[in-house]
Amino acid sequence: MKLLSQNLKSVKSDNKETDLSEMLPEEKMIAAYTEHRQNLKLQLLDMILANDSYFFEKMVVDLLLKMDYGYDRKSGIVTKRTRDGGVDGIIKEDPLGLSKILIQAKRKKVTDKVPFSDVQQFIGALEKYQKGVFITTSSFTDDSQNEADRSIKSVILIDGDKLTDLMLDYGAGATVTEQISIYKIDEDYFN
Repeated sequence: MKLLSQNLKSVKSDNKETDLSEMLPEEKMIAAYTEHRQNLKLQLLDMILANDSYFFEKMVVDLLLKMDYGYDRKSGIVTKRTRDGGVDGIIKEDPLGLSKILIQAKRKKVTDKVPFSDVQQFIGALEKYQKGVFITTSSFTDDSQNEADRSIKSVILIDGDKLTDLMLDYGAGATVTEQISIYKIDEDYFN
């Protein structure tokens, strides 16, 4: 699947519509896969936005656990719904809880960017901790990204596009129903 995703960029890199009859069979497969994946990502965002914010917070914690953050599947918690101090979830990285990742989850319309003040507030909530992940269904302003990059804390910002990529890659809200390999002839084998 990695080889396929690497080739996706080369087929779509010029953003021009290509006549299907001019494409090689493997290029058609890659183009169809790209379209399918993009449609799934849009459907995932629609489904997230159709649910409430608490669902999103649980989903984000689940995704990070699927990505092997935390020491086991029960090491992530969603904080209480109100007065959470700007933290929506916590993942303990070790059994004693000496190292933690704090999570902020903002479910927003795709057109609404997360402002600088929200990222700044989250970084402030990391007062005693060194690591945080801020995840949104939309995107971040340039000032927000710059604030995270400048922080002495390790703060990762994940926008809706990256979120849905991770959901597909790690099987959160979607499952693999079929895998297809694309082959090419190994000419060295015949020489």
